[in-house]
Amino acid sequence: FPQGNALLVGVGGSGKQSLARLASFICGNHVAQVAVTSTFGVNELKEELKELYRKAGVKPAEPITFILTDSQIVDERFLVFINDVLASGVIPDLFTRDEYDAIFGQL
Repeated sequence: FPQGNALLVGVGGSGKQSLARLASFICGNHVAQVAVTSTFGVNELKEELKELYRKAGVKPAEPITFILTDSQIVDERFLVFINDVLASGVIPDLFTRDEYDAIFGQL
């Protein structure tokens, strides 16, 4: 689970979130989960992912467990971003050139 990802599949109420939180605690990871509201859309998800990438990649970097449940996927376009995170970790056009420059300046 360090430097990797996991996909937990099972019936509702079987303890997937609890297991993920317990494993994260044991590994010393910070747990992050989005708070979906009625106005939560693709732009808000991108901002959440930007913040997670900054926390995980900019010094002092911290190990993070990102939990996303099926009920939090309110737009099918979310799946494109999640697939990019799981497949390669690279989300095209997530950061602007100015944001990249600011991040590289902090490294």
